[in-house]
Amino acid sequence: METFQHNGRFHVMETEKFKDVTCSIRFLGKNEEPYVSMRNLLAQILVDRSEHYPLKSDIAAVCDACYGLNVDSKTTAYGKAHGLEFRFKTISDRYASDKPFEKAVDFIADLLRFPLINEATLSEAKTNVLASLLRYEDNPSQYAMIQACAMAGENHSLAVFSQGKKEVVEAIDVEQLRRYYRDLIENDRFDCFAVGDFSATEMVETLRDAFSFLNEQNEIDSAYALDSSEFKSGHTQRDIEQTNLIRLYSIHRDVLDENYTAHRLAVVMLGQLPNSLLFREVREARSLCYSIYSGMVQFDGVVSVSTGIDASKKDEVEILIEEQIDLLRLGNFEPKLLQTAKDMMVSSIKSAGDDATSIINFHHQRILTRRAETFDSAIAKIMEVRFEDILEAVSTWTPIVSYTVGLKEGQ
Repeated sequence: METFQHNGRFHVMETEKFKDVTCSIRFLGKNEEPYVSMRNLLAQILVDRSEHYPLKSDIAAVCDACYGLNVDSKTTAYGKAHGLEFRFKTISDRYASDKPFEKAVDFIADLLRFPLINEATLSEAKTNVLASLLRYEDNPSQYAMIQACAMAGENHSLAVFSQGKKEVVEAIDVEQLRRYYRDLIENDRFDCFAVGDFSATEMVETLRDAFSFLNEQNEIDSAYALDSSEFKSGHTQRDIEQTNLIRLYSIHRDVLDENYTAHRLAVVMLGQLPNSLLFREVREARSLCYSIYSGMVQFDGVVSVSTGIDASKKDEVEILIEEQIDLLRLGNFEPKLLQTAKDMMVSSIKSAGDDATSIINFHHQRILTRRAETFDSAIAKIMEVRFEDILEAVSTWTPIVSYTVGLKEGQ
């Protein structure tokens, strides 16, 4: 399988698998407010218009001229760092004589260098960001997770919602956002990725020339372990049929830990398989929920369990969750469950190789975790995890939050 060639902050994969070229520019800054809210506003503004393309129709015309150029942006949390990504995709210059990708790169560089930040664009961005935040608040399961993280991560990055904060968004003014954007360009860490059918050497030259205004020396910390053992509980009252339950666990290890793969496999065994421990016991054997699953907030060192239940069954469900974690901790599970978890993770990695954005995501995480892994070496590391490694990993987990949204027990 093809691998990335790394040249400073420019990472390119030359492959004939894709006729399109996908390029991603990722900025990392502090995962703190008001910066996170401003980054979400910028994600709206920067791909919408610019000083040289002041109308939406101007942007659309360039995209059409570049063979349907697709431009998108998103924000993501990486522990102590907050990511602002600009991704664009168009056909490779090898398949079109008028160089659509070269034009696209110049266009994206222009959008980043000359943003149109004024009262009108800020107002529209605020409307969009606030509408998104309202959708998260209206979704009981998402809201429960946001509140659980805020409670568990008090005074830490985990408490900061990656999509912004309503009152902060509302208070931001044009000059504040302009100043912050200049600071972002000067001080954020950035990495630029490209995947597609091109000459790797020529691609690095093209990208480095276009984005020469970015600083390749900037660094930022991202991964950390939320080292908390204090247990907290919270509840938000809503008149809904199901009560949404979130439980969070600190694993007291960060994503850089050598045994982190065992933690990930344990999470899969706990609640990410059709025959996972939680699914078999809480749903199949007890019929206490429709779905239950586990996850990880990887760059914060946190495990989550999420489900929707009858409010009167909360205590029973929480006891069962703890019992399933104890099964992992004590090794009271069939070895084939570990093998099934490995197979799932390996399959996920292999399928990622068929999608350019997934390839970029994989390698970006490897850069942030300082692991020089390929798809093949990551798969090998998964297969090396032993039965005993799972027990050792889960032995560090401690519950830190139980949060519910819905009715309380007895209602």
